[in-house]
Amino acid sequence: MGASTGRQRMRRTAATSVPTAAIAGIAVVASAILGVTPTLSTAPWVLTDSPAAYWVPGAKTVTGPPDSAYESFADAVLDNTAGAHQPITKVDYAAAIWPITKGLFFDATFNVSVRDGVTALRTATGSQGGNIIYANSLGAVVATEYMREAGVQGNTYVLVGNPNRPNGGIMQRFNGATIPILDLSFTGATPTDGDVTYDIARQYDGWTDFPKYPLNLLATVNALLGIAFLHGKYPEVIDPAALDDSPNVDKQVWNNTTYYLVHTDRLPLLMPFGFLPKPLLDALDAPLRVLIELGYDRSNYGKPTGAGWIPSVNPVDIAHDVVDSTAKSITAETAPPATEEQDGDESAKTAARHGVAESAAAEKPEAVSQDDGTDETLEPSELADPPADTPADTKADIKAEIKSEAETPDKPGTTEPSGDTAAGNGADRDSAGTGTGSETAP
Repeated sequence: MGASTGRQRMRRTAATSVPTAAIAGIAVVASAILGVTPTLSTAPWVLTDSPAAYWVPGAKTVTGPPDSAYESFADAVLDNTAGAHQPITKVDYAAAIWPITKGLFFDATFNVSVRDGVTALRTATGSQGGNIIYANSLGAVVATEYMREAGVQGNTYVLVGNPNRPNGGIMQRFNGATIPILDLSFTGATPTDGDVTYDIARQYDGWTDFPKYPLNLLATVNALLGIAFLHGKYPEVIDPAALDDSPNVDKQVWNNTTYYLVHTDRLPLLMPFGFLPKPLLDALDAPLRVLIELGYDRSNYGKPTGAGWIPSVNPVDIAHDVVDSTAKSITAETAPPATEEQDGDESAKTAARHGVAESAAAEKPEAVSQDDGTDETLEPSELADPPADTPADTKADIKAEIKSEAETPDKPGTTEPSGDTAAGNGADRDSAGTGTGSETAP
């Protein structure tokens, strides 16, 4: 296992700026101010036959939790994605965004931090493959650059809150832009054609789920608020063991990468108003979510997608969806709890509730048929015996028995006969209709 090094810096020229830099700059500054990144301590156990695991942290903030806060979450995420691993080794590097992280004006700039992180990770791994690299937030930007440099090495990458996520990451939304005063370059999408990668994002986290159409101001403001309310709280919300089978998680696989999008129950836009009654917030959330989702294209999380101007939409459809979502939210508040049978297609229902397109939800493995491929053929012993020919005298006995039972309807364990007798008597027909299946079974 390689040892971590101190802060070593490499210089390179920033990319040329483009007109989208203004929007991008606001987003990144808000991200750095509001983001929270904890540090990690080493686990006490060792699996000598397992691959080495390295953790590249995000930017250091003033309000970050203690060193041990992220440990159990990181281990659980790795256990449920990359698999067994040795104790995680933290990769120390600048991890700063001048002038808005912990050291303020004494911090390294964004680009310097990324280069420093790549150098530190290269030294830690000895440029050898076969490792597990866990990275979150700014650390995921470092891991992306390292992935590009190292090529295919047999590593496994687990990226959480990845700003370079191909469809949603702010580094790809404004790919090619630069903010010279911050020494911040937008470096595009994480590769999908190299080593195995797992990418975990929260819906509306502005670092990793930024809208495709930022001129949708509702979507943009909602994503920026998502940085404050969502980005630093992955361990508090995500259950790593449920990533593959939760109805609240959309899963897609593209080339070598498995993408997860964890639904957000309440729009960040409404989170400052948590003091309001829940029914009111629900009634506001539903139509706002329809309008906010117009700023997104969730058809393929692995397709590098830059920012666009205005989506092609039908105003009539939008109006219908807004009204329909509002009505459904009100109905949901007043409806009785769902039965087990009504709860069958939970994935589709939660996808609709969170505004995620049905096509995205359909990518989930649990959304496919549960048929295991076996024929439900009954054994001969389970089949009912075929009716035998009944002699005339036996038929007479049966008729007499039926007549006797019909004359004593109050006898326990008996029911009204079916057929012409019940059909000809309205009262009998109504009473028979109130019985349960178990009461009428022979």
